[in-house]
Amino acid sequence: MEPGGAGDGPKTGEASGCGVSRVTPRPARWRELAWPDLWAAAGVMLAGQVTAYVVALVVSRVLGGFSHTAAALGNLALPVVLALGGLRLISRANGLRWRETAALALDFRTGDWVYPVLYLLIVLPASFAVAVLIERLGLTVGEVHKALLTHPVTMVAGFTLVPLGEELWGRGLVYGALRRWGPWVAVPGTAVLTAVVHLDPAQVLATLPGMFALSWLRWRTGRLAPCVAAHAANNFTLAVLLSLALRLGLSA
Repeated sequence: MEPGGAGDGPKTGEASGCGVSRVTPRPARWRELAWPDLWAAAGVMLAGQVTAYVVALVVSRVLGGFSHTAAALGNLALPVVLALGGLRLISRANGLRWRETAALALDFRTGDWVYPVLYLLIVLPASFAVAVLIERLGLTVGEVHKALLTHPVTMVAGFTLVPLGEELWGRGLVYGALRRWGPWVAVPGTAVLTAVVHLDPAQVLATLPGMFALSWLRWRTGRLAPCVAAHAANNFTLAVLLSLALRLGLSA
């Protein structure tokens, strides 16, 4: 059961007449959507990873060799596939058009600005603290992965395409599949799965506080838009800080 008294799935209505017929209404809010099983989320992520690899390979052939630019452009394909795949599966499960699903996902409201602000004030410092701790323990982000994270294409995509794609996948498909077992499973389960797909061990641990906060926000609000906004604000802030660090000649 979502906060605010709304249920996990579409409610049924009764039509009067000789008999009683049950009609499932079209979802009017994000919290009313029906969700495919977890295998669907896994399939979309696999398709995204394969597409990213193929794009990077093609760009490498065009540029005459592998480069960080090729890898960055390949990674750019991942959130696109996650967004399109998420919209497709959610729309199909609920009998909606893609535009209708996107409108439910991007249901921004006047007070939603508070979520990115709180995220930056509370969660981002916690993520920095975890990053410092794991670095002192000798676990650092690989040099190749670090170069990819600081590439201009990656940084711009980080606060534009990535929040939408990753949230449709994580707080959309993954959370939707897990919420049948309640928030005690859905929130930490989504947090762990969405952190693990970052692959690099140091980045997995560093992103875990943020993934947990976004998953909790998904449960608390019953909507996706606040998660997208907080995710975008986080990545934009990190992009600015990375740019300043690079300009000042500091280690990223």
